[in-house]
Amino acid sequence: MARYLIGRVGQAIAVLAVTFTAAFLLLQVLPGDAIMIKFMSPEMGLNADQIAEIRASYGADRPLWQRYLSTVGNFLTGNFGYSIQAGVPVSQQLATNLPPTLLLASLAFVAALVLTIALAALSNVTGMEWLRSLGVKVIDLDSEECASLLREYIRANPAIWNEDIGEV
Repeated sequence: MARYLIGRVGQAIAVLAVTFTAAFLLLQVLPGDAIMIKFMSPEMGLNADQIAEIRASYGADRPLWQRYLSTVGNFLTGNFGYSIQAGVPVSQQLATNLPPTLLLASLAFVAALVLTIALAALSNVTGMEWLRSLGVKVIDLDSEECASLLREYIRANPAIWNEDIGEV
């Protein structure tokens, strides 16, 4: 069991690393950057030297590999930086926006759960014909054919089945 959990945690870390790297690289290939977008505006009245100084203070003038390592280090230590657009630390924005986001997600989950239970109860009482009348293809998974297919799959692929489900 410990080997299984270590494998799953390792997979999760690998997916996180690949996703993090892909997002970082995609943001780097976009034309311009947040500093240029915010400070290159003529209304700001900044000259090229001032903009270069701002870029240096944010580390935007460093080579790609240095920015990547710095970004990974900051992520791992919980330092998410400073929002140029909002003018506040990103951690402050997260702390401000997390409670309403969690509330909205919780309400959406409860609504989906209530709807699912209501549809399941309605289907139990009235049968599946009302779903079929709406054009929904209803497949009865409690059939001998389905059970037979599943038994055949488990017999042919015990390692795959046991990896995710466990021994039966």
